[in-house]
Amino acid sequence: MGLGVLVYRFGTEWRLRADAQVARLAAQQAELAAQRTRLEASTAEIEKVRDEALRASAAKSRFVAMTSHEIRGPLNGLVGLSHALSDTELSPHQRGIVQSLRTSSDALTKVVGDLLDLARVEAGKIELAPSRVDVRELVEDIADAFSAGTMDKDLEIETVV
Repeated sequence: MGLGVLVYRFGTEWRLRADAQVARLAAQQAELAAQRTRLEASTAEIEKVRDEALRASAAKSRFVAMTSHEIRGPLNGLVGLSHALSDTELSPHQRGIVQSLRTSSDALTKVVGDLLDLARVEAGKIELAPSRVDVRELVEDIADAFSAGTMDKDLEIETVV
């Protein structure tokens, strides 16, 4: 074989390999373009879901704040009436019931306040501050809240801290 034939064969093989490499690169480029399109679609979907979640969270915060304010009025009336009732002449049994009512209404007032605080925290309008809690008093208040249901059943709740 002559030199010209070898150069021709080598050139043809090289061109075939180069063409195959170009075809592989074109296929990879097409796959990357498809992946980028899928990624952009996923990103748009994620942003849409995030925006919906933010709107739902804002709606929930508004609902909690409005509901808590609506509950607070009648609840304050119950607290005031229970305090007024405790200042009257009552039998020991009645005094225990009124004390349970006061404890429960005070606890519910704290829950409503906590809900309002939560709404303020989510809105970025409040700073949290740690506070001390008397654990004995907390446990006794919880026991008092549950004791109203036990009086009719001849049961007694005792606490140990």
